[in-house]
Amino acid sequence: VKQTATEDEDNTVDQNLSQQIAGGEILLPVEKAEVEGTSRPTKSGESPAISITSVDDQLVWNLHVEEPGAFRIEATYSTTREGAGGTFRIQTSETKTKSLSTRDTGGATNFTSERIGFIWLKRKGTHELTLVPESIPQGHALMNLQSLRLIPVAGTGGQ
Repeated sequence: VKQTATEDEDNTVDQNLSQQIAGGEILLPVEKAEVEGTSRPTKSGESPAISITSVDDQLVWNLHVEEPGAFRIEATYSTTREGAGGTFRIQTSETKTKSLSTRDTGGATNFTSERIGFIWLKRKGTHELTLVPESIPQGHALMNLQSLRLIPVAGTGGQ
């Protein structure tokens, strides 16, 4: 899914602002995230990923919502048997998810897309969405994350 960039008031294009596309979905690839902490993007096959190894690391995306409402969160990630069970939450300035857990995907390079929770984006406009690690099994990664995808839930104000 291709994301379009937007122009701000002085007509410069913000390449890191993720837009809602037809159908209401919002794709949040790791290469558009601001990393707060020591985790850094790496290549895993053809797609960039970020290995989240510290509870002090956060990933922050800026996104623009045209149609507010509830969104199902889908993550494309991998983790090992030893790293499974780590917890994290997704939050904005208005709301946050309950603690979410990773599961064993069959190895650090075996990526899967999985529904992980829901979040409510209550207003039209720009939002900051943050992935916040809560617990990580010692000596392992919480996950290797490629992207988050927000999918509108029918009947909640979105598509």
